[in-house]
Amino acid sequence: MKQESKQPTPSTTPNTTMYTTTNETGQLNNYAKEPKMYYSHYPTLWEHAQLGGVAVLFLGVMLAVSFAASAVA
Repeated sequence: MKQESKQPTPSTTPNTTMYTTTNETGQLNNYAKEPKMYYSHYPTLWEHAQLGGVAVLFLGVMLAVSFAASAVA
């Protein structure tokens, strides 16, 4: 009897990121390759100010468009 392989082996299909294991009956189990993790940083005070300015500008434009659209109708 074949034993299930403990180490995943790369798939033979080209350009894939799948890993394959085989159990004792010959069935294949495909596993996706886990992505590399990265950590983000907390935004600085300057970045908060920039995002706040963009949000206020966006809100102002949306309000102006909605008032213009309601005046037309």
